[in-house]
Amino acid sequence: MTRALRVWHHIERQHLASTDDRIQASTWIVKFSRVRSQRRYQFVRLSEKAVLAKGETDWVYIDVASGRPRSIPDEIKAAFTLVPGESQVAQFDASSSRIRCVSPEPVERMIMRDSIRKDLLIFVLPAILVYSAGFGVCAWDLVRRQGSLFTLSAHSLVGLALIVIGLTLTFVAVGTLQRFYSPTLRVRRDHQLITHGPYRFVRHPLYTGAGMATVGVPVYASSLAGLLILLTLIPLVVNRIRIEEQMMTAEFGDSYRAYARGTKKLIPFVY
Repeated sequence: MTRALRVWHHIERQHLASTDDRIQASTWIVKFSRVRSQRRYQFVRLSEKAVLAKGETDWVYIDVASGRPRSIPDEIKAAFTLVPGESQVAQFDASSSRIRCVSPEPVERMIMRDSIRKDLLIFVLPAILVYSAGFGVCAWDLVRRQGSLFTLSAHSLVGLALIVIGLTLTFVAVGTLQRFYSPTLRVRRDHQLITHGPYRFVRHPLYTGAGMATVGVPVYASSLAGLLILLTLIPLVVNRIRIEEQMMTAEFGDSYRAYARGTKKLIPFVY
């Protein structure tokens, strides 16, 4: 019977962490000797890619019966991929239950690329298809009306008001976010939680404004078919909001939970 015994450990603390921080812990084996393995650790705050702490441990393989070091079996060595120094990052591959090495790459870039890819598949591309079909039907209904295109009937005025108010709210929300705005779901480096401007009243004023403008188009065009097509955006938006709020909660923790308790998602005092 054998076991690994820690014989030397060193840790270097560089920065403090708070309960709201998202922290990535990485660990990898640098080298094997006959009876020793050297393992290193690194803890990184994702928001600014700051290294909070580094650690290093020498492990010795011990024979329990004799209490003396013994050679590390080849099958144990084969279960790990050595990562010399800190030039690479060790990641766990769930499909093969093995440790693999990947080329060095900022953690934020990896997360951003993955979130953008998912967002394109589950929201952006489906939304483009729905908008294309819905606005196409609205345009066709307008063409059929021909001379009544600019007639300001009651429903046209309502539709026009929804478009103007919705676009105005959208632009104000984008301006409030400034550099933190992104057309796809992502958390930028040094991201800040915005709670002023229209974000004082609802957590997602961009969706509120875009939704008002979207509904305004078929109302202006008096297109029931176009409206029904565009309403299929609702489950896409609801799902995207769910994912976005998960991302914000993971990034800001209790700060975002407190903000969510004091505001509605889309409609003040309602939803």
